[in-house]
Amino acid sequence: MADDGVGGVPQERRERISTTYIMPLTYQPFAATPALDQVETAPFINVSDGERLISAVSGALLGVIGLARGTVAGTLLAVLGGALVYRGMSGYCHAYDTLGIDGKKGSVALPSRTPEDGPSTA
Repeated sequence: MADDGVGGVPQERRERISTTYIMPLTYQPFAATPALDQVETAPFINVSDGERLISAVSGALLGVIGLARGTVAGTLLAVLGGALVYRGMSGYCHAYDTLGIDGKKGSVALPSRTPEDGPSTA
């Protein structure tokens, strides 16, 4: 192998490395993935900030109380608490969505929206 003096790497090897092994900075492997578009629009916030805080705190409290009981009823209480924590952290309520309620605005949206519709623009 002849060395051309640039970094001690032969010209032939530099060309092979630059075209085969180095990914261009503009390459985006997941750019054309339709599932990512759904992920961006599916979970929208339909619970107000105050409700989110109350849901998260009360859910954590129910979870701790339920787990401390150590019974089947306590486990169900902990699961309910987990659902409230999820509602508080995500800001999304399935019941609100089914009923067409937008808690962020304090109104009922008619007709009801689905997660595929994305957030309301009104």
